[in-house]
Amino acid sequence: MPTTPSARHPAVRLLLCLLLALAAQALPALLAAALVLPLLRADGVAGRCRTLLRRTRWLLLSLFLVFALGTPGTPLYDHAWSPSREGVFLGLEQCLRLATVLLAVSWLLHRTRPAALAQGLLTLLQPLRYLGLAPERGIARLLLVMRHVDSAEAWPRGQDWRRFLEMPAQEQESVLEVELHPLPGPDRLLLAGMGLSILVLLASPLWLP
Repeated sequence: MPTTPSARHPAVRLLLCLLLALAAQALPALLAAALVLPLLRADGVAGRCRTLLRRTRWLLLSLFLVFALGTPGTPLYDHAWSPSREGVFLGLEQCLRLATVLLAVSWLLHRTRPAALAQGLLTLLQPLRYLGLAPERGIARLLLVMRHVDSAEAWPRGQDWRRFLEMPAQEQESVLEVELHPLPGPDRLLLAGMGLSILVLLASPLWLP
């Protein structure tokens, strides 16, 4: 029986999300969206994606307006402030690309707990040790941020991340433990394949028109 991506090592899920995010920028927008849409079949992902889209609605609107009003082309109607037909299509395309990335991130965050996400990051960043760098400090900060962001909806209206900064020092302190599990053989092959795909996507501007 095949193993689903959510049952794989967290490093595989993390690299898959990165691959989909890069595909959303390098591939045609509709094709990239088609690649990511199957992730909505996972339980709870659609709800989390709707929440993330609602939180970024002003960013999406601003992105659309920038392209719609700032791209030269054929006016939609006879008015000085008319958006161009080309700008509207380009704005919709960029919004679709951003929504595709948000869907991939929603799937990753819904199917991967913060501790597992940190485990995947730590696994992927192990090569940095050969450069004399220790990734644990940055991962610990990421865990602290995610721990308090997840509880942001429970805060009273009008309060945000500044509430955490105003907490007494003893309330901010936490003990963070991340277990580093070895990668199974099939997951190593998946990581190698996705790493190669990421390199191809990063190099695509060199050979795509």
